[in-house]
Amino acid sequence: MNAVRIFVLCLCAAMSATANQVQWTFDAPLGNVDSSPSVVDINADGRDEVIATTVGGCVIALDSAGSLLWQTNLRVPFSISPTTLDLVEGPEPEVLVLNQTGTLYCLSSIDGAQIWSYDLPADIEWGTTAIAVADVNQDGALDIVTGTRQGHVVCLSAEGVEQWTYKGEHGFTLCPAIGPVGNASEPSIIISGTTIPVLCLDGHGKEVWRLDAAGRGASPIIADINQDGANEILTGWDNALIAVDATGKLLWQYDLPKEIDSSICVGDADEDGLLEIYVIDLSGRLAAVAPDGTELWQANVLQRVRRSPAIVDIDGDDSLEVVVGGYSGRLHLFTPKGELKEELTMRSTTNGSPTVTDFDGDGTPYLVYVMCSGETAAYKWPNAKPGAKCVWAEYRFDAARTATYRSAADQSKVRIRSADFGALYAGPNSFSVEIENPDGAPLRIEMSVEKSGQEARVLISESSEKSFAVESPYTLPTKQPTEIVLQCRVHEGTIVAARRAQKVYVVPFIKELAAFHNLLNEAESLARRLPQPYAFLGRLAALRDLLPGYEARAAVAGTLSDVEARELRDALRSGLEEIERTRVLLEHACEAHTEGKWPLRLVRANPWAPFGGFDELIEGRLNDGALRIEAFRGETEHAALNVFNLDMPHLEARVEIDPLVPREAQRESRPARGVIKLHEVVSVATQTLDMSADVLPVMNSGYVVQLPGWHARQLWFALDSSALAPGAWGTTVHVRTLEVESRSFAVPLDITVWATAAPDRPALRHCNWGYVY
Repeated sequence: MNAVRIFVLCLCAAMSATANQVQWTFDAPLGNVDSSPSVVDINADGRDEVIATTVGGCVIALDSAGSLLWQTNLRVPFSISPTTLDLVEGPEPEVLVLNQTGTLYCLSSIDGAQIWSYDLPADIEWGTTAIAVADVNQDGALDIVTGTRQGHVVCLSAEGVEQWTYKGEHGFTLCPAIGPVGNASEPSIIISGTTIPVLCLDGHGKEVWRLDAAGRGASPIIADINQDGANEILTGWDNALIAVDATGKLLWQYDLPKEIDSSICVGDADEDGLLEIYVIDLSGRLAAVAPDGTELWQANVLQRVRRSPAIVDIDGDDSLEVVVGGYSGRLHLFTPKGELKEELTMRSTTNGSPTVTDFDGDGTPYLVYVMCSGETAAYKWPNAKPGAKCVWAEYRFDAARTATYRSAADQSKVRIRSADFGALYAGPNSFSVEIENPDGAPLRIEMSVEKSGQEARVLISESSEKSFAVESPYTLPTKQPTEIVLQCRVHEGTIVAARRAQKVYVVPFIKELAAFHNLLNEAESLARRLPQPYAFLGRLAALRDLLPGYEARAAVAGTLSDVEARELRDALRSGLEEIERTRVLLEHACEAHTEGKWPLRLVRANPWAPFGGFDELIEGRLNDGALRIEAFRGETEHAALNVFNLDMPHLEARVEIDPLVPREAQRESRPARGVIKLHEVVSVATQTLDMSADVLPVMNSGYVVQLPGWHARQLWFALDSSALAPGAWGTTVHVRTLEVESRSFAVPLDITVWATAAPDRPALRHCNWGYVY
């Protein structure tokens, strides 16, 4: 059966959620998803993707819009959640999946291709274990830990080679937890079984201790529940939640009606500085427990729940919610005090954790919910906020399934705000990233460029700035195709706090020609929206006539001489730059025409910056706010106004300034003439044989400015503050075209004169200044 992607615009009548909560749904091929999904940014674009397994033996990958990226049919059922993370150095993470017969697969997260497989010494019990990944033996390489129904605990290398196997008499091996316990720095492996509540292994598979008691455990988690700097262990013991210290000593026990599966999580949901422990048993009892084992509150979620809740501000109200899904077929949202805040009737039950993910790349929470009916759905609450608080996002806490809790303060806040991999054109390019480091942590940034047949070139830099950019230039050949891998890794201590990567196969000049076509089409479309586009259309047509020649030369790029290849490269880049400038200019003109601010656009300018003409419009150096002048009493100060003519005809316009009106009612207004003198910026030739917009002659007595078609002028306003009383003044500058049917454009001018007077004699008696180009 083909996978079908379904976008849902409204919920069915049975659902109580608002219509825009459901972002998409996906019907899984080959059976339903009966485990928690994995959410991770597999292509390093800053947005999470979804990896899930089905009971029909299929592994699927979905993008942030719910579209199928790939599927791999491995034929044997899956009931264990996938684990997705970067096992080995490379541009993308790997996917680990474990089927019912005990075969562990490592797949590429890009296309689902098998990298390796390993057969465990026995099969597994349905849904009971997990694949946890950590550097258990502290050798600098990640290890994979999982278990079987015969009591095996198996540790593999990232390449799928067995490191060790532990065979215990603990029944089924439940989900392992990996992390330091007590005050130790090295990790331990905590195992619960169906006949022994909990035991501890070291990183080499040797048993350190076990709780000397018989009974069924639950999938354990590791957390410093009393915040004394030493991690404790939380697990089950038959119909109870228990806490155990680093030596295996029982600290306390909290009784429940039924057993616990893998539904324990922790977090400071009420933000009082103390952790709460959340647990749900197989009767549907949800309990919040204090660090000392006393009950805070309890609630009924109607049916059994096997997987842990999420703890997140899902609805944007700045308060965390405890989100529970299970066999009731409902999604429950509780406040930190245990009040039922919202209850959604879902289309089916779930055997997975509600999973929080980031599909927008800005920290806005989405909820992925897998259903026993076969659907996977993504929800977003209408008021969800970017950067939302989240203390427990997914099954077993993190992508590595280690089940070791880390508070927000202990987690890295470093992120890559944006990544630009460059145009990927033949010749020089640049790969750049912008990095946010709110805590000012010392970071090491690796920018690597690897081309086919060549060793990777790595640029390493360090920074502890809170916001900074890193750039790495690279060059693509002009004569032969190449595969290039661009990668940025941001290291904070021993962890990779953020990464971006792109892998692409580049044929010389193909991307340039495609961009040439597309930009020409966009520019022509924009030009036709304007009343008199003929000059633009003519120039664009001339550029289009060049394309057949460019395409013919690009088709035989491998036979071109070095000089011919450079000429083609330069011609394409020059043409692309011209078309892009034209497109941006036309875009501004069309926007102004639509908004009725056409053909003249008035933009506040910096009077002390060189006037750039239309470059300022094209480069986005725009400020549509009021002109402002602040001056001491007796001082002359300035403001500047750029006037852009966004049409073909030459225009003449008169500049008029309304009387200056005081903000204090008891004062009289003043005529602008005599207080404000108007200048026009004029470009003149320099000794270095270029032009500089640096001359400021006083405007003519009529204040008439000449505005050629598709040209810009800058006006200067020189205020003599000695003519005004201290305080706030306001006026409006009008630019009116001298036509039979005049068109008027206006911008406010705000003036503040400070009571403090400028000195009669300047402190500097002689000063030279100039621009630096």
